[in-house]
Amino acid sequence: MSTVGTSTPGQSAPRFSPSSEQYVDGLPPGFVFPGTENLNPAEIFSGPGYTAPRPRSDSGATAALVCGLLSFIPLVGVAAIILGISALRRLHHSYDSGEGLAWLGLILGTISLILWLCALILILFVV
Repeated sequence: MSTVGTSTPGQSAPRFSPSSEQYVDGLPPGFVFPGTENLNPAEIFSGPGYTAPRPRSDSGATAALVCGLLSFIPLVGVAAIILGISALRRLHHSYDSGEGLAWLGLILGTISLILWLCALILILFVV
């Protein structure tokens, strides 16, 4: 038996009503559906029923991929590695997508850094 919200004998307990003043639109104040923290509620609830939010790619993951593709320029691979690692850490705690972009930028940046280091060693010690 629960003692929460009990009333004295002879009185009826207040009925639960989702439209009561303690709830706004049938939801507790401050309630947010998971994955919709940064979205406009009109975008989510505009269609029939609950529509899932559009997947968003993390901007850091996209930047890591762009830097990875441009890593033929010296030291841009280092930026791709740093952006890829930071994007993967950020994506681990969010609902955004883009893990593949971050991994690809990280891998391309690492490969280009290794190739640039090999070229530097060849130039310095062989020539």
